Amino acid sequence: MAGRLSAAGADKEIHRFVACEQIDRLHGEFRARDNRLTLVELRELLAGIGLHYTDEQFRTLCLQINTDHDEYCQWDELLSYLILGFQDDDPLAVKQSLDPPIAGDLCLKLRRQVYNIVKVDFCPMVYYDGSISWSQGHWITTSREGVIQFWTEDWKPALIARSVPSNLKRSKTWVLDTVPLPDLSMFCVAGLETELRLYNVVAACFTLKLVIERLPQSISAMAYRFERGEPSRLITGDYTGHIRMFVFYPDRKTTSTGKSTVTRVTLQEVLHGKYPPVECIDYGRVLPDIVRAVQFAEGVGNGGAFIACAEEDPLVATRGRSRSQSVCSMVIHSLVAPPRIVTKFIVPRGVTCFAFESSNELLVSGGPDCDLRLWDIHRPDKPSVTLMGHTSSITFIFLQDAGTKIYSMDQKKIIKVWDVRNRVLLQTFSQFSTVLVKGVPACAYYNTRERELVVASNKLFVTACCPEIDLDCTDGESHTKPVSVLLYNELYQLVVSCGFDSFIIVWDHRANRRMTIITEAHTQVRNGVVEPVEITAACFDDKQQMLLTGARNGSLKIWNISGRTCMRTIKIEEDCEVTAVFWQANRILAMGWNNRVVEFAAFADNDEYPRGLQWRKQHPDDILCATISGSVPGVMATCSYAGELVFWMLETGQPYRRYNATSPHIRLPILFREGANLEPPKPAARRSLFQASSDQRRLTRIVMPFRLEQMRQLTIQALLFLSTRPMLPEYGTLFGSLDKGMVQVWSHHPDGGFMGQFNGIHMAVQGRAKRSVKAQPKPWLVNSYQAHRACVTGLCYLDATGLLLSCSSDRTIRLWTLGGRYIGLLGSPVNWQPLSTTAPPSEEYHFRIPPDLQREVSFTTMKVLRGGKDTPRARTSRRGGDAVAASTVVGGIIGSSDRTKHLPTIETYGKAPEEPILNTTVLKLPTKEPMLRMIKLEQAYPSLPLYGHMVQFLIKPLKYSEDIETILERTKALQFKEAPDGCNTEQEEGPQ
Repeated sequence: MAGRLSAAGADKEIHRFVACEQIDRLHGEFRARDNRLTLVELRELLAGIGLHYTDEQFRTLCLQINTDHDEYCQWDELLSYLILGFQDDDPLAVKQSLDPPIAGDLCLKLRRQVYNIVKVDFCPMVYYDGSISWSQGHWITTSREGVIQFWTEDWKPALIARSVPSNLKRSKTWVLDTVPLPDLSMFCVAGLETELRLYNVVAACFTLKLVIERLPQSISAMAYRFERGEPSRLITGDYTGHIRMFVFYPDRKTTSTGKSTVTRVTLQEVLHGKYPPVECIDYGRVLPDIVRAVQFAEGVGNGGAFIACAEEDPLVATRGRSRSQSVCSMVIHSLVAPPRIVTKFIVPRGVTCFAFESSNELLVSGGPDCDLRLWDIHRPDKPSVTLMGHTSSITFIFLQDAGTKIYSMDQKKIIKVWDVRNRVLLQTFSQFSTVLVKGVPACAYYNTRERELVVASNKLFVTACCPEIDLDCTDGESHTKPVSVLLYNELYQLVVSCGFDSFIIVWDHRANRRMTIITEAHTQVRNGVVEPVEITAACFDDKQQMLLTGARNGSLKIWNISGRTCMRTIKIEEDCEVTAVFWQANRILAMGWNNRVVEFAAFADNDEYPRGLQWRKQHPDDILCATISGSVPGVMATCSYAGELVFWMLETGQPYRRYNATSPHIRLPILFREGANLEPPKPAARRSLFQASSDQRRLTRIVMPFRLEQMRQLTIQALLFLSTRPMLPEYGTLFGSLDKGMVQVWSHHPDGGFMGQFNGIHMAVQGRAKRSVKAQPKPWLVNSYQAHRACVTGLCYLDATGLLLSCSSDRTIRLWTLGGRYIGLLGSPVNWQPLSTTAPPSEEYHFRIPPDLQREVSFTTMKVLRGGKDTPRARTSRRGGDAVAASTVVGGIIGSSDRTKHLPTIETYGKAPEEPILNTTVLKLPTKEPMLRMIKLEQAYPSLPLYGHMVQFLIKPLKYSEDIETILERTKALQFKEAPDGCNTEQEEGPQ
């Protein structure tokens, strides 16, 4: 970031211009002048090597280099500037992932099982033509007792079966390993019995089909490989270290010798070719002890190879042996006979598991010695890297992203993730050790397609491992948790964001590049564990060189942006959320849930109040928001949860006006003495403003019934000063946003006050945004569109380029034009065209539509995202009786007429039906009554005018006709027997 000049171009950046000889020349000039130069001397020195700057460019350069804020430039400052510039240009330095490899929660798929699971497999779907679909299939779990369960893709039970010995019907089995044979629709089971049992799994049946018996030893490990157009292969390893491979030819026929449906063959018959459907290749005793794992190695050798490993016998003494006397624990062996490749690896105490990546020929092994070893298969003498960190025997290993990440699990069910390139530990994941039963071994399976890890013992859990972003549904995320602060640094012309994940990220929004990541910016120790703390407020200093952040635990930190280091840590109060911070000259103002403003000195050298100078308490409740005006004299406005709005003079720190958002026309008295009447009763504790979930709006209260709304005090959630307006009584200079959606306008002049209010949202009105402000004269609604899936927590407008940045609790930061065109999401793998630093994007710029909003936004939002164009519709024209779709070009989507879809013609009568459509003689239609609009009275104020809600009906004059005269004459001729009550004649009314 230090190398990004705000005014100078890339050709004038020092670290990109200078060479080694020029750096030596600069160092010599500094040493000749006591390792420091004045700013004038520095400019002359840079001009001597060919770097010429304007006055504005050199002022910006000095602000970036001179971190001591003095009139000299130290050699250490210039050297740090160059080093940071080189780091920023390193493409690998900015690819640090925000999320840990295993970031999601554990998903419980199977609850407590009767029999502990020892093997998990996934069997893909194989069609009749030999094609394989890994997106369809079923899961298979196996227990030692021989209980085999089949599950659907979403882990619904499909079939339960039991494998028993083929000869000893009353004896229980002990399963050692299983493997599915998808292309043959079979399932192979190996137990303590010296036989291989192959079951036919077709149409929800589990039938024994083939038994290969009379094996010398029990099979302890198996692996299966099948490809379209090639014979399937099953490789096995037994307890004595012998390796055999069975090749299946299902097209070959064999003669049946009995009435039994189960085919029984011995190993010797298969070896001598007496059973044509199966052939066997015996590689002999390759390993000295029990084969723990065996796997096919693709891409090794011409005819292929396999890798097998074994542990050393713990009862055999190996101390004092030389390397020539040691036995191999892992071997790479060719599949063809005689073997062309036999590579042996010697590992102390043997190898339990391994993983192989064929793209870079990386082999990783783990065993009882708790160490991970990375091998070059062409140099088996010693491992290239040894990774230490496990405290128990390693039982499972898998690789990810072409061998760049290694996942290893030990007997304690603790998973560690390693970075191969940097050879460092990325994460230690220990949640499996708490949810699975202790003392029982766990098995694991890695789903490569879904990038999910399945771990099972007495239960079965699934978790995602670095899941890939589906770019058809989303552009990704900018933070791992909701984004709370979004700032723009005018000095470096970069964007800074902070979130609840305690990350501070510096972005180059012009090229969608993450410049700097500061993780765990605020931390606290709870129960002996260091935990990150949410960042809730931040701001820059006047020179845009320092960053001040506030956290939920009440801590404040000052950061050097160019050096990326913490300069100072202070605290306003213990466990007190900071809601607003400001840096004014050499003063720091912080406020939050302590109900008051606390002032600190910006630098610790001249700080007379290390714990902060507290201003007079004017708020009876927590301060939620604050803002500072840009006019003279400086004014700060603060508002609390109870609705009190207080104006402060920044120069003296004294309040001069106090109002309440519920009754804005009434001015409250300023409290010069802190008394008991300042503390309102708090019925219940509430959550932080920033602790709302990502799928809800940010609320600060409990939603009450409508009749009780008048009992609640209104709260201002955000304040904003209009910096260009003068401080006069007749000018509205302050906007305050209420939590019900209204925006109040205030004048911060001593003779000013409440000016009015308008509706700022349309969530209470169903339909388009224009309908909610139809009766609102000013301000006019210019544009409205949905930008995020959750509530918007911050906005930042770039005046020079006309860009708008928005952050949300959905963990995203999006970049928009002022007209609502979507450019991109910061941190997304989808890049966009580089943006200018001085001009807005042109009309020819390649704008996009957010994939996550494309299918659920309103018609108005979609029209804004398309640049004012309606949703494209296919226009049809009649040509020879066929409907031909015309080519349309809308929003960059081009459809040509030669690729149109021909629809069948629809027979019509040629014109619309005439009124009345219904037969009124049969069906009497009801009369239409006038629709009256819903009147909703505002109950937040003590009084309100009713005339504004009265409904006026149009008065229609009666038409004169002769029938009316006839009716009047008949009415006068009527004679009543008795006069109605209350009616008197003229004689009775007169005086007597």
